[in-house]
Amino acid sequence: MRRRAAAVLLAGAALAPAGEAQPRESTLESLFPRQAALAVDGEGLARLLVPPAVLAECRPDLSDVRIVDGAGNEVPYLVDSGRPPERPLEAVTRFAAPVRDVSRSTVEREGAPDLQREVYRLGVPGDPPDSWELVLITSRANFVRRVRVSQGEAALLDGESVFRLRQPELAKTRLPLPPLGGEELVVELEGEEGFFLEPAFRLERGRTLAGRERLSVDLAIVSERHFADRSELEIERPPGLLPDRLVLATTTPAFSRRVEVWDEGARSAAAAVGAATLVRVDPAAGLEQLEVELAAVRGDRLRLVVDNGDSPPLAGVRVAAAIQQPALIFAAPEAPGRLLFGGGRAHRPRYDLEGLRPGLPAAGEAAEIGERLFDPRQLAVARLGAAAANPAFDPAPALAFAMRPGGALDTRRYSHRQRLAAEPSAEGLVRVDLGLELLAVARPDLADVRIVDRQGNQRAYLIERQAAVVTRELGLDGPHTDDGVSRYDVALPVAPLALDELVLHTAVPYFDRPFDLEAEPAEGGPRRAVAAGRLARRQGDPRPLRIAVGGARVTALELVVPDGDDAPLSFSRAEGRCPVPRLYFAAPAGEYAIVAGHPGDDPPVYELARVRDVVLAVAAGSAALDDLAPNPDYSASARLVSGKGPQVLLLWAAIILVVAVLAWLTLRLARQEGE
Repeated sequence: MRRRAAAVLLAGAALAPAGEAQPRESTLESLFPRQAALAVDGEGLARLLVPPAVLAECRPDLSDVRIVDGAGNEVPYLVDSGRPPERPLEAVTRFAAPVRDVSRSTVEREGAPDLQREVYRLGVPGDPPDSWELVLITSRANFVRRVRVSQGEAALLDGESVFRLRQPELAKTRLPLPPLGGEELVVELEGEEGFFLEPAFRLERGRTLAGRERLSVDLAIVSERHFADRSELEIERPPGLLPDRLVLATTTPAFSRRVEVWDEGARSAAAAVGAATLVRVDPAAGLEQLEVELAAVRGDRLRLVVDNGDSPPLAGVRVAAAIQQPALIFAAPEAPGRLLFGGGRAHRPRYDLEGLRPGLPAAGEAAEIGERLFDPRQLAVARLGAAAANPAFDPAPALAFAMRPGGALDTRRYSHRQRLAAEPSAEGLVRVDLGLELLAVARPDLADVRIVDRQGNQRAYLIERQAAVVTRELGLDGPHTDDGVSRYDVALPVAPLALDELVLHTAVPYFDRPFDLEAEPAEGGPRRAVAAGRLARRQGDPRPLRIAVGGARVTALELVVPDGDDAPLSFSRAEGRCPVPRLYFAAPAGEYAIVAGHPGDDPPVYELARVRDVVLAVAAGSAALDDLAPNPDYSASARLVSGKGPQVLLLWAAIILVVAVLAWLTLRLARQEGE
């Protein structure tokens, strides 16, 4: 287990070249920067609700969490992430009630069938905390019996009946009982069918365990921008918090606003993960709805877009995440232990307790095991002390193995250069979002993008293709109308540009017209439609128009709208939403540069890609970027004589030689014919 926990350091050793000093062996405790004292009130299995402060410093799967006892030995645990309402854990306990005594008699009656009477004295469970159901078990296919159930002098049931009928096919063989005492149970059966029923008896109790425990955690708003008709809030999501909902708080007394939530940042899908209309009428009377349900969130940032229309922005906005609070289930150590957590350096442990987790929904024996594991009332309560720094933690950067420079790079071959100042995290990782200007000069596959240090050595990087989204203002020239068709030229901030969505703002209250969005592809060729459909707005809908472009890389855009006999549409503003990649590299703090602009370059091959999950698991620092500028060292001749340049020169030389020979032969033949 300790070897698995030190997976990050072992990964570094695997990448270190032969003869280079290997990372020293790490102990389990040295991997976790934080610790908290752990105490258990009771014995046996215990349950620790993981507090938000711990969740915020851990990975989402809690892989960088360990429990150790007083001697420092690892204590296996099971993570209880809760159960969704649609998949309950139904625990059923069965007790075969032993028959301690039985008497049977037949009562003869005038003018009526004889009455068969049976009296059974049954044993009951020694510790029955809940109400039970009495179940009669018999192979008889057709019967009706009156039932009386008592304990001591108290009648628990009287006048009830059990039956099984063929026509119509009906059955009732279960009777709910009130809470039982410790005395035996007396069951009296009476019937008139001419036979004794002679059943067996079973007591059952079923419980549906409570679902997830909900917790609200405040989130930090990194930036807040206001536009003419909307507000955009960038929200930081701690890595260990996976919200099911966002909850908005505001001092605005009454409103109705449409909002969207976008998943952004590292590992995000750069897509909308939630949308809702938030309403407040009378908070005191509960007339408000301020929650946005979210789909799966993966990025480290969320972007909240509030459609304000012509209303002022919401005031005093705060945002909280509604999460399902996980719990750790473990065998209580004999002496107080500790919880080690954080750092993102450990892989998820494989404990045998995971084999006890029942599938959901569960019933029968599997549910009984699940109830014993997950019912808080059957588990001892574990408590955490104040979180503190772990003195055994090794503060050396987790990515120290990847912070060495790579091979030298001839930067003269690249047409553009962008300086950056790196401020890595404590783990040695830096993240940088590529700008639209650099993307315009780089190859579409980014094969010619390199990071270099001041000595001209490469720095290995990993890339997240669509980690973030940038919104840029677009120029709009038009309408230019001819024969009932309006055309709008869309001016791009840079070209080529990878465009995910075109957003159009207009004050026209109602319209419904077809459109084509035509583009000149970056790779050349004829103009083609990258989107088509209808531009439509219903009366009273203030939202801007959104046209999905799908990331097409274009050099020019034109919107074509057939107006029929209506007046052309007037747009006040156009915006483009563009996905941008994010680079991650491990390096000390200092000055570096991104170079790009070499169409014939080969894509880089870095061994860092072999430990991608390890690298992206740790926190990343930021980088401050200067403006993109032409590379002052650029040399076309250097590009020609490096890499495939000599091969290209030889090819062109051969082509020129062949053309020259053919021209000479053609000229000679022409002269001969003239003579």
